Amino acid sequence: MIAQTDQIKTLCSGTSCQGKRNIDKLQTIAQELLNREGLGGKFYPQERDFVSTASRLILPVIEDFLSPTGGKPPTLATVRDWFYAGCPDLMIAVLSHQTQQPK
Repeated sequence: MIAQTDQIKTLCSGTSCQGKRNIDKLQTIAQELLNREGLGGKFYPQERDFVSTASRLILPVIEDFLSPTGGKPPTLATVRDWFYAGCPDLMIAVLSHQTQQPK
């Protein structure tokens, strides 16, 4: 039992567990954006084309949020990396808020 607890602590140390949860949220948001564009069902999460297309749809959403403040959006490569390494909590909040706004 102690060994299992230590193993869980090791697996969840740092941002790995948080990152996995954020990857799931990011994929859900990405799927919603793909559906809005009529691309739902054409790609599957973690597939290269899904990540590439979703990243291109996510970036303008972030740019729209940051444009009034003059903030600099992340690069496309950074957005793509979020699908593998985890997305920052702030970006999940921004994307969730922006995708709930009426278009």
